[in-house]
Amino acid sequence: MNFKILFQSKKIVAIHKPSGFLTYENTDSQRKISCKFFLEHQLKKKIYPVHRIDKDTCGILCYSLDPRETEKIQNLFKERRIKKTYLAIVHGSIGDRKKIASSLIHPKSKKAEEAETLLRELSTAKIILNNEERVYSLVECKPLTGRHHQIRRHLKEIECPIVGDQEYGNSWENSTFEKLYQLNRTLLSAVKLEISKDVHIKTKPDEAFLKILKVLGLSLR
Repeated sequence: MNFKILFQSKKIVAIHKPSGFLTYENTDSQRKISCKFFLEHQLKKKIYPVHRIDKDTCGILCYSLDPRETEKIQNLFKERRIKKTYLAIVHGSIGDRKKIASSLIHPKSKKAEEAETLLRELSTAKIILNNEERVYSLVECKPLTGRHHQIRRHLKEIECPIVGDQEYGNSWENSTFEKLYQLNRTLLSAVKLEISKDVHIKTKPDEAFLKILKVLGLSLR
């Protein structure tokens, strides 16, 4: 397994993570779906996780190549000095909503944490599914904080859950898309990282994501 390398320097490497892969393995059995495990073989050197994206999410994933720089890069992510952009295909329309700023409960501590996500609707369309008219949108999401499943939970909160999201999505939608289009994953893609003024890493969503865009009549702008 070789991954598409989007950017590489002496300090970091960025790949396009396929949906279905973990950022790193916690057990030996997870190696078969671990980006870290396969990328180390591909590069023939040790790498160090500096952030993570969900298993179902495709798109940009970074690792440190220098153990002395790892904590520094991790802090850049934690302090939100690295700007992230995602694309999501959602049920419904967010209209002219530009931001969600509402607290989210941490799954372990159960404490409320401030969370903020910037939104921009790129396109919207109506289609007939199982004799019902449904509205879908392509939404650009920029998380300004890094809470657990922040984008997915915020979109559910405004009743525009991400298509295919088994945990926060619409069960009717999910079963319909799986039956009609063999889709059983969250349609969320990390498409841009702005690490510095000089380093902007970009990618496009994967083929499965683009296929559903076409089916729904949505377009990238």
